Amino acid sequence: MFEKKFKGLLLATCYLLLATSLSAEPHISETYGFSIDLPEGYQLEAGNGKDSFSFASPWNTNFTLRIYPTARYADTKALAEGMTKQIASTGDMSDFTYRGEKSYLMELDFSLQGAHYSGWALALKLPSQKGMLAALAYGPATSGAEARALDNLHLSCIDSVRPSLSANPVPGPVSAFSHPKGERQSAAIKLSPDKTIQSFIHKDDADAAQELVEREYQVLTRYQNRPELEAAWKRYYRRIFEDSFSRLDEVSFDIERALGYQDRRDFAGQVLAWTQSFTYERNFDSSDFVNPVTAAIEGRGDCDSRAVLWAIVLEHNNIKAGIMVSPEYKHAMGIADIPKSIGKAATSSDGARFTVDGKAYLVAETTDNVAIGQIAQSVSRKDKWFGVVF
Repeated sequence: MFEKKFKGLLLATCYLLLATSLSAEPHISETYGFSIDLPEGYQLEAGNGKDSFSFASPWNTNFTLRIYPTARYADTKALAEGMTKQIASTGDMSDFTYRGEKSYLMELDFSLQGAHYSGWALALKLPSQKGMLAALAYGPATSGAEARALDNLHLSCIDSVRPSLSANPVPGPVSAFSHPKGERQSAAIKLSPDKTIQSFIHKDDADAAQELVEREYQVLTRYQNRPELEAAWKRYYRRIFEDSFSRLDEVSFDIERALGYQDRRDFAGQVLAWTQSFTYERNFDSSDFVNPVTAAIEGRGDCDSRAVLWAIVLEHNNIKAGIMVSPEYKHAMGIADIPKSIGKAATSSDGARFTVDGKAYLVAETTDNVAIGQIAQSVSRKDKWFGVVF
């Protein structure tokens, strides 16, 4: 498991397992209610840290974000036109709907002080009349493979922008632009050999989710020789979880309604048994990750695909969950905040737990037919794993 994912992406794993994490958490603005989850390595270099930000990366790329009062521009179109005019960009500009508001995505192509730049820009409205948000991700204009790689990096920056801190994760603006929410479609979910339920997703959900997986994997490959690798892996899984969460709203709720369960542990165990029944699949031609939507409706995927899907279903049902990843074991498992059994249900050991950010989470092996809390002795060393809690 995980051979292709980690091949070439890891040096020695010792620095990945340090107690002090190199992870950079998403930036959240309590004042304006937006958030950004930039790729690792982007450092704040200018701006007041409130309504203006300017970040630079080790690859000579930049990300800038600014909040404008609503009185400054008549609408988001005026903001988008103002942005492109200010830098004399000749790239295309397209409108789309994001979270019910008209927004704009612009392809950047401009020159500054004799240098040629390319990238992407975003213009959207913040909720509750808090203003308008302008974001630009750009870098040196190149060609060939490097141009495609930088394009993925810029799009990843733009797609990480969220105009509001809603309770539930939703796909980013780039995903919304490239794959608008399609019509509702029926999906058969095979919970067990003798139980199949009908649920719903939307047209192109699976394609959109896989497109994000492939783009973010290409971004991840930039960190193969860098100390931010563990943090980059964490962001990779965060982005996949966030993009697929709302795409699986109905699937998650229909699974919950279909299962008869006694408590949180029983529910988590039954969902685990569902993922354990999947067809084990690898894809060495791409990211080697089956997106959670496809995994759910087609019942297939690798260990990390199943673990992220399992966490999504649990999170929909108010159980804090995440995944554990081990570069050395080349494996991934689910984890969930499920308390130890008490009273008559208590046992001498309620199962293996891994501590992430001071909390002990019960583990879930998604590829072997074992009960929740059980893992093989051969992969049980806790110092060989790092956790990602969603």
